[in-house]
Amino acid sequence: DTPDFHYNLGLAFMQSGEYEPACDEFTKATDSSAHRADAYRCLIVCCRQLGRYEDAEKAADAALKLKDLSDGDRLALLFEQALVSKSRGDRKRALAIFKKIYEQDKNFKSVMREIKELS
Repeated sequence: DTPDFHYNLGLAFMQSGEYEPACDEFTKATDSSAHRADAYRCLIVCCRQLGRYEDAEKAADAALKLKDLSDGDRLALLFEQALVSKSRGDRKRALAIFKKIYEQDKNFKSVMREIKELS
């Protein structure tokens, strides 16, 4: 019953499309897991899949406040935050976040495609 156990269990639930129990497990893994940033990212994805955009936003805000984030983790979390904004219909905010990512890494995931789509 460790944070890493909950993270791995969350991954199993997520991969099988069981987003609700995955959210519960990832929430537990965000406490002190070695995979803390990934647990938050997965939690955001699962909440978005469930249409729980407010929960996804709260998770993104909490994750982005972590002090030990690598640049890659920060960009990945910002990308997920932008996808949440896009999913909830806030295209202006999503575009602003995608542009922020683009300024830091022009080749990050599909950020250029997202910017073109939202522009």
